[in-house]
Amino acid sequence: MEKTNELLKKTWQKHAAIDNDVLGATGYVYCENEKQKDILITGINPSLRKDDNSNSYGYKFEDASGIYWNPMKKILKSESNKLDYTHQAAYTDLFYFRRTDQKDLTKRILKHPDGISFLVDQLRITQQTIEEIIKPKVIVIKNKESYAYWGKLAEKGYIWMGYEFEHIKDTPCGEVCRIKGFIKSNERVYPELAKSNLVGTIVLFSKHERALKKDEKIDAAMINQLLGLYK
Repeated sequence: MEKTNELLKKTWQKHAAIDNDVLGATGYVYCENEKQKDILITGINPSLRKDDNSNSYGYKFEDASGIYWNPMKKILKSESNKLDYTHQAAYTDLFYFRRTDQKDLTKRILKHPDGISFLVDQLRITQQTIEEIIKPKVIVIKNKESYAYWGKLAEKGYIWMGYEFEHIKDTPCGEVCRIKGFIKSNERVYPELAKSNLVGTIVLFSKHERALKKDEKIDAAMINQLLGLYK
């Protein structure tokens, strides 16, 4: 696939109106994913803090640190269980626009005439990256607001990336499912993808770290269990 930065640059040029009208020309931010990884952790979009500049840029997951990243990376390693999945993990947000208040997605972006197209073009990049580069065995979805974009709420009419899921079990950490393939729908954002490379991939539908109670938190032992379900 074409380099992520080039694809995003074209997307931002195509949707310059929404970038200027809604986002305030704050640019895009993306995680650089260039290799296959067994574990994928996903968010919904990067935050925009007061001291951030408007330059677009990419970053490497292994170099990321701070209040958002440190708790996330903590789930990948357990010294007591001698487990360390740090180098087997990747990260991506579904979208690349910078917003801290996620309500802006539904209240402002989706209400813009160009909003749906703007989101679809970003999801196409994300889905292609996951399907063709990362090809994970386990996906940990760390944002409840993003479930719909995976196809989890298809019965309510939200197709988006359009994955079909098989329920495996419920855990304190969230619902565990297996990807069966794509939903048969012309409304998928990437209908050119006829067959998914993620068939069999295990998905944990979790929540943002700060929304989790102590017994709901994911750890390396849970990641190990999820990997054991992959076949």
